[in-house]
Amino acid sequence: MRILFNLKNAAGALGVMTIQAFDMSERLYRIYAIRGYKGKIPITREWWPLRLVDGLLILFSLIVLTGVLIPWSI
Repeated sequence: MRILFNLKNAAGALGVMTIQAFDMSERLYRIYAIRGYKGKIPITREWWPLRLVDGLLILFSLIVLTGVLIPWSI
């Protein structure tokens, strides 16, 4: 008898969670639609060439990252 009561409660909880999930997805869809979301991430196809400053910044970042990670791996 107790098992049936627990199963009934579990089924009710699962039903409520499913309804809330659908409700939340509909709310988020409306919010994204209001903000102009079209269903995909806008990606530009124009790549600009890296300048010397950009390359130096990337190199410096890699050196710092290596300096942070190497002492922890020893």
